Amino acid sequence: MPDTVKSLRKSNNDLKRQLEAAKRDFKKLEDRFQAHEAVRCEEDQNGGASCSLNVEVEKSLDFLGKEYDDLSNSDADTKRELCRIGAKLDEIGVRLEEMAGILDEMQEYSYSFNVKLLGVPQLSADENAVQTSNLCVKIFNKMGANVSINDLDIAHRVSTRSVTREGPKPIVCKFTRRLARNEVMSLRKQACKINPEEIGLPQAEEMTNVRLVDHLTPRL
Repeated sequence: MPDTVKSLRKSNNDLKRQLEAAKRDFKKLEDRFQAHEAVRCEEDQNGGASCSLNVEVEKSLDFLGKEYDDLSNSDADTKRELCRIGAKLDEIGVRLEEMAGILDEMQEYSYSFNVKLLGVPQLSADENAVQTSNLCVKIFNKMGANVSINDLDIAHRVSTRSVTREGPKPIVCKFTRRLARNEVMSLRKQACKINPEEIGLPQAEEMTNVRLVDHLTPRL
């Protein structure tokens, strides 16, 4: 689910960037049309003033009347087409925002199965996901939660966002059942009271700084 949401979000963001580029191009086209229309209006006004003084010009304007009407109709058609395209771009923008909201909801639902453990000492420098998962089960059991390895999808160490932060890497533990996850979180205050030797850690390690927190999405 997280990989799917990430892929869909990337596609959605790419479409947003393409939409913004299309809107910029559309605005340039609209500005050019409005500038052209303004010049046409100015020429029409100047032509109207001069034709009252010159019969030949007036005849010429009459001769060009049909062409002018055709041009006016063409301008009206262009205006309508610009309005239609603008409305379509706005509609696409709304749909993309709706899709972004759906993706946020999907990601938040997926993250609702997760727990983040902070301050848990590492078993070794090359601790793998299987070892981390078993360590989590031992911690949860010592906290008083009735959890087995089958209640976990995976647990693994993750890098911290802060380069200055010291201590063991946090653990993200993904449950297969939210009921099991909620039971663990209801007992989270017991985590810092665990004897490290009882979960396979050297006695020299400390569990007093261990905390269990909600795993928030990047957006939150």
